[in-house]
Amino acid sequence: MNKKTINFGIIGTGNIAHLHAIALEMASNAQCVAVADIDQKQLQAFASNHPGITLYNDHHKLLADPGVDAVSICTPSALHHQCVIDAAQAKKHVFCEKPLDIDLKSIDLMIEACEANDVKLAGVFQKRTSPVVQKIKQAIESGALGKLILVELHLKMFRGPSYYNWAEWRGTWKVDGGGVLMNQGIHGIDLMCHILGAVVSVFAKADHLSRPIEVEDTVAAVLEFQNGAFGIISASTAANPSEPIRLKIAGDRGTIVLKDPEIEQWAVSDDVDKQAEPVELEIEAETYEGETDPVRQSAIFHKRQIEDLADAIINDRQPMVDGVEARRAVEIILAVYESAKCNKEVRFNRC
Repeated sequence: MNKKTINFGIIGTGNIAHLHAIALEMASNAQCVAVADIDQKQLQAFASNHPGITLYNDHHKLLADPGVDAVSICTPSALHHQCVIDAAQAKKHVFCEKPLDIDLKSIDLMIEACEANDVKLAGVFQKRTSPVVQKIKQAIESGALGKLILVELHLKMFRGPSYYNWAEWRGTWKVDGGGVLMNQGIHGIDLMCHILGAVVSVFAKADHLSRPIEVEDTVAAVLEFQNGAFGIISASTAANPSEPIRLKIAGDRGTIVLKDPEIEQWAVSDDVDKQAEPVELEIEAETYEGETDPVRQSAIFHKRQIEDLADAIINDRQPMVDGVEARRAVEIILAVYESAKCNKEVRFNRC
């Protein structure tokens, strides 16, 4: 594409759309030029916070705008696939919020539509852009921890009853597609897969133990990774208070603990017969590029992914988190749900 700035439209004006708008304001190679929502009240409220963009009351009208190159999909989860397919057929590139959708068949149709129409599809997993996460991934890939033994992912993100009462679709299978894992914990699941690699089996318990919702508010799961390590996931939106995502990775030569967004422990030995000792690292926390406003600090992660997608469009390459990559977390989450429902181990077919 012979241009330096990619024009984005945003479909959906819920809470996450504001973060996308701010990230687009900050981006060096992208900007927001339009927004669409069928809820006129929400659309006008969004416009008052982000003036100067074209408003549409139908996403098809936005997709027909020749000035829009790409779209951010910020609708409820079960509505993602139709918006993405519509965008692909309109030849618009796509930046889709997590999860890509709530079932694998819909996700596969989304990927196929984007490929068939030669447009880029990127899934929002912004935590991958953290220098801390990248450093941990490099350490694992280099074999710094030796043989990987045990992985623990702890996800406690408190959501009170008022959170679920905010919208009728929250906490439902039909629209939300799941609870603590599909909505809040999916970022941790993605980080785990991104750093550790493929999962080959899952056995889980999941239920709503506290909140009056259809979907799960609490999960306990045991995993087996393709590299031979065992894993544990503990997750809840009912446990009080919230805690940062914590990912512990143990090998026979060391242990790394991520307490998002910081490295809590880094202990590596060059000898399997010698106990590893914790060391101080130069990269201990995320850098915020001079930003002091907390909202803009949060938007920096989305900004990085938007800039990556814009560059992928301009230079005709794959984005850092393409549709196939973004699918993996949903596949594991759905396996957890199947295991819990049927009280059985679920195994994946891996090459």
